[in-house]
Amino acid sequence: MNKLPSITIFFCQIVTTEFVCVDGAKIKVCNSLGNGFNDCVHGSNESKLICDERNCNKKHCKCGITAPLVTPLIVHGWALEKQKWPWHATLYSLQHRYWTFWCGGSLISEKAVVTAAHCVWSLKATTIKVGLGKHFRNFEKVDPGLIFDVAQIIIQPLYQDLVGNYGSDIAILILKKSVKFSENIRPVCIDWKEKDFTRSLDNSTLGMIVGLGITEKDEYSNTLKATYLPVVPDTKCIETQKRDFKKYVTLSTFCAGWRNGTGVCNGDSGGGLVFDKYKNKTWVLEGIVSVSPRRLGTSFCDTNYFTIFTKVGMYVDWIKNVLNISTES
Repeated sequence: MNKLPSITIFFCQIVTTEFVCVDGAKIKVCNSLGNGFNDCVHGSNESKLICDERNCNKKHCKCGITAPLVTPLIVHGWALEKQKWPWHATLYSLQHRYWTFWCGGSLISEKAVVTAAHCVWSLKATTIKVGLGKHFRNFEKVDPGLIFDVAQIIIQPLYQDLVGNYGSDIAILILKKSVKFSENIRPVCIDWKEKDFTRSLDNSTLGMIVGLGITEKDEYSNTLKATYLPVVPDTKCIETQKRDFKKYVTLSTFCAGWRNGTGVCNGDSGGGLVFDKYKNKTWVLEGIVSVSPRRLGTSFCDTNYFTIFTKVGMYVDWIKNVLNISTES
């Protein structure tokens, strides 16, 4: 039997006498967990994590669950309480002998972080580190976060950077060591069934984005900030974008933003746009910050235009394959 990616378990929950599968079906816990048979349609009852209390327990087993509190809105984004969004990953690149903040990402399993391909296109695994549970941008700043080395960078095969108009802008970083989940560090959920979540959206649907990117002061934020962004139809996005930017809107992307100065900017690339998709406070990763127009005469983003995100759902089969291979190796 092929090993299943450990990420599937985090859609499930363990209760006293039964186990709830990914698709909602219930099976008996006492004789169905780790017995070598896929009693759940998605095989989630066979993940090694549900039978290993050292790595997973009832409190920290679920994906997409946030820490308790958040502070009030500050100008164009929330200044977050520490570890409010425990799946957010901070990527650092070795620049002139110093570990420098580079991009964002999202933890999706014990050893895998998903980010934008353009963040790691020309980098080697030895020149990247991943911070998890970190609240501060500064690599040296002491906080509860942990730093992990990267064993492998896996870029989506169709990605060709600028030559390919940044299409398929998604990559997975495989960590050298497994993450021990806690209240401050845990994965975000992925919807393995729906390829294009934008088809089921209404005009009031908002996603949440977290990052350390450029603020309204044109400076990198020292601490994590967050904001809500609405998803907009492709037609509206294309109509309002600059002419030379329309080519980046494709079937594997979607647009989000307010066009009022609130949004994502330099440094937020690779971060995840998440949704409370099932209205149960469980956050699902649907978008990865990809590209946005720049302000004329600067290298900074223009938040008066929409940002383009990679549709995670279009790549779930590829993600599963990567997780399978990394689990077996």
